Amino acid sequence: MTGFIGIDFHSKRLKNFFTKKTKAYHLSVFPLIVRYLKKKNLKNTIVLPADKGASKSANFLAKELNIPIGSVDKTRINDTKVRIEKITVNVSGKDVIFFDDEISPVATTVITLGKELEKRKAKSLTVAVTHASIINKTIRKLKGIKILKEIIVTDTIPIPPEASESLPLRIISVAEILAETIREISEEKD
Repeated sequence: MTGFIGIDFHSKRLKNFFTKKTKAYHLSVFPLIVRYLKKKNLKNTIVLPADKGASKSANFLAKELNIPIGSVDKTRINDTKVRIEKITVNVSGKDVIFFDDEISPVATTVITLGKELEKRKAKSLTVAVTHASIINKTIRKLKGIKILKEIIVTDTIPIPPEASESLPLRIISVAEILAETIREISEEKD
């Protein structure tokens, strides 16, 4: 039997694409992000998921951090345009943790939500994602969010040095969870 190790699949249905001869190991970085965030002062903080698809993970994050959660209703118009319809909590004066699975090269959701949170007078924005496809255009757009305090991302995709130099990035290594999974796989085969 062969195996495939993946981290925070965009869709849980991805596992269905593998044959019975290939075992899919679906890993999550949530424990790593939670461990990092627990070291922060979160007294004035709320969690906002990117959309309904990210709600389950964001609920887990909020519960683990013991902080409130709101929701975001958004409409994706196309790959480069998103409209925020509603944010269910008052964000004025709050530190917001925005949770999603990825930042795409166009960073449409993060940019749109960041600007909306600025209008609503949020104090700061921390973005927590598993994957970040950051290019120069993404860096310029993210730098335009005045309340952006930190971007927490894993090293599942290489981050260009320009991003680390110009953005408030905290890159969390996935080596620990990969090594543990590989060890478990090797013990299964013994």
